[in-house]
Amino acid sequence: MDKNLEEIGSHNAFGTFPWGYTEERVGQFKFTAPVTISETKLMFRTDNSSIPTTFNQFIRLKSI
Repeated sequence: MDKNLEEIGSHNAFGTFPWGYTEERVGQFKFTAPVTISETKLMFRTDNSSIPTTFNQFIRLKSI
């Protein structure tokens, strides 16, 4: 289990950041309204041609 989840579950932490909303988590935790809006991007070296410039699943990067 993630260390942050353990800390909240054991009442050693009030909350953690950042987390995405999922149905599984909403059953265990309360969520605030979004605290930030961003367009997170991956950055990689230009000399690595094996990384696709467009993809829609992180799993495609696992074998690179």
